[in-house]
Amino acid sequence: MARRSRNQENIIETLMMLPWWVSLVLMVIGNIFLRFMVPSFYASKVASGGQLAGAVSNGVSGAMPGVANIFTLVMAVTLCVSLIRSYIQSRQIAATPAPFSHEARRQPSCEPALGVTGLGQKINHTISAPTKPSKLSQQLLNDIEWKRFETLCAAAIRELGLDPKETQYGPDGGIDIIVHKTGTDGPVGIVQCKAGEDRVIGVKPVRELLGVMTHGDYKQGMFMTTGGYTQEAIDFAKGKLTLVTGEMLINKINSMPQDKLQRLMNLAFDGDYTTPTCPKCGVKMVLRQASTGRNAGASFWGCMNYPRCRQTLRGKEAVA
Repeated sequence: MARRSRNQENIIETLMMLPWWVSLVLMVIGNIFLRFMVPSFYASKVASGGQLAGAVSNGVSGAMPGVANIFTLVMAVTLCVSLIRSYIQSRQIAATPAPFSHEARRQPSCEPALGVTGLGQKINHTISAPTKPSKLSQQLLNDIEWKRFETLCAAAIRELGLDPKETQYGPDGGIDIIVHKTGTDGPVGIVQCKAGEDRVIGVKPVRELLGVMTHGDYKQGMFMTTGGYTQEAIDFAKGKLTLVTGEMLINKINSMPQDKLQRLMNLAFDGDYTTPTCPKCGVKMVLRQASTGRNAGASFWGCMNYPRCRQTLRGKEAVA
């Protein structure tokens, strides 16, 4: 019984997530189907089914108008919810800062669906763009979202005279940046990036990066994080690949010539650099709160393209 109740809740929630015009179409089609097509189907069976079939047909014909009315009422409610949700969503989208130009060029679609909310209650989350910083700090690394951190790492590598290429959105196979050397054929190495406040990388992801290097026949590998590494990870990586801590990255970037430093900071910290980017769609996510289930009351990041995309992240969680 509990499972059936939960399934019913999921159906109602799904209906409320639909764009308003879908609810309107379903309401009209469902009403016609229940009021006319179902009775007509049973009426066609009367001639060959005898007295019992006739009784069933009469019962169905008498009940369907009431069922159709209930269905229409339910769909009218979901239609109203969809209209209200679309209005709120459009207001929120208008107030959200646009992604910086480098991301916008790579997004397959920057137009979020107006009918998007979450499975739970949406929390208003408006971030004003801060002044672009002149130097990198640990606090900035704590605040930066995962995709913008990849962009920061790629920009730092580019300023060293190499040609880094960030991977597209979606599964990356353990590779965030593929590094090329200008004037040479093929990549010279790969980079894995992990962002997050107080992040400490263990030996497992470092070992996995080495596996990707071996499988792809890459000569060099680098792991870059906003935090640090466990001693086990450091010992494992010796002689195999390079580990870059947040402190090392800060020192390296801040020691660059002023023009390079400012160019890099302008790129990485333009606009909203704290709101996570959807790993699948490449659009900024929305902070929401779960209203049902075992995580009820917990905040999470959800894709603006829900229900087309169901990607979620928790807190400042980086891409898994």
